[in-house]
Amino acid sequence: MTRNILHVTNGDAFAAILNNSRIEGEIVPYREVLHEGPCQLQNSPEKWIFSRAEYLSTLLPSISVNSIQAASSRFEAVIQSAARYEIVCLWFEHDLYDQLMLIRLLWLFSSTSISPERLQLICINTHSEIPRFLGLGQLSPAQALSLWDTQRQEVNTNQISLGKKAWEAYCCEDPNDWEILLEEDTSILPFLKKAIRRHLQQFPSAFNGVCRTESLILKALYQEPLSAASLFQATNQMEEAPFMGDTIFFNNYLLGLLNSPCPLIKGDPDFSRKPEMSFENLWKTQEPFQLTLHGENVLMEKENWLDLKGGIDTWRGGVHLSGTQSPWYWHESLGCLLKEKKTLSIIR
Repeated sequence: MTRNILHVTNGDAFAAILNNSRIEGEIVPYREVLHEGPCQLQNSPEKWIFSRAEYLSTLLPSISVNSIQAASSRFEAVIQSAARYEIVCLWFEHDLYDQLMLIRLLWLFSSTSISPERLQLICINTHSEIPRFLGLGQLSPAQALSLWDTQRQEVNTNQISLGKKAWEAYCCEDPNDWEILLEEDTSILPFLKKAIRRHLQQFPSAFNGVCRTESLILKALYQEPLSAASLFQATNQMEEAPFMGDTIFFNNYLLGLLNSPCPLIKGDPDFSRKPEMSFENLWKTQEPFQLTLHGENVLMEKENWLDLKGGIDTWRGGVHLSGTQSPWYWHESLGCLLKEKKTLSIIR
């Protein structure tokens, strides 16, 4: 007899794999990039959906705000009606991208009528048949079926409570509640703590103003000039748990380092000045990028990126980093955030 099962996956790639397995049930991919853009708790689902759609449309200009809103509304409606399913299985992995989606889902389920014993979770960071496991998208349909048979675990109330607490902390305008989770026991969600730390590393460095992704770009180009596609691959190799897609990498990081009054990287001047430069045509070209003198100085901590570009205006969860200087900086050696530049005299 067919069972009434809902599978929530970490995007479309694994949804397609799951669809080709022999696992029964309805498949709904969660499509979000919660590590980018504003993530503030809203007093209605509609406000959340609009806020995220408005931001995501800036990353994907070919897709309208209304289209993104409609897709998000359909997904949220499925989650809110989850109690009608016999089993709801969440398929996620260990990286920041997935862990943020997971804690938001647990937060959503905390306010639905679904009983916890109907919630199941498959969340892995390794696979015996894949030497460097990066994500569920590497699996074959047969490997997905094996996970379904052997790795499913019931979600308990403590996991739901921790997910709820973590998501609400992530959405706060003050990052202290999010950061303090590094000191707490989060082992019931075993990959959460590393994801939190990796997110905090996206705050500007206390010593040169670049976030970790920007720092990896500079380090890769210090070794050799690289095309955009090769640069993306090189930075992923330096990540313990790669989490960022190529579109976000290009739009939010590579372009920012390139298109600044004092750029940290440069390509061929004729190519870089083309108004039609976009994700698509830049990804196809083999045009190499290299460091500028400012890029080398920032990498060596002789100059500060925020000083060079005149400030910051970006979001890290619910924290809006804006102004001529950042209100928060990440100190890698201490493993903590520091508030404002006046605190940066602390010993490394």
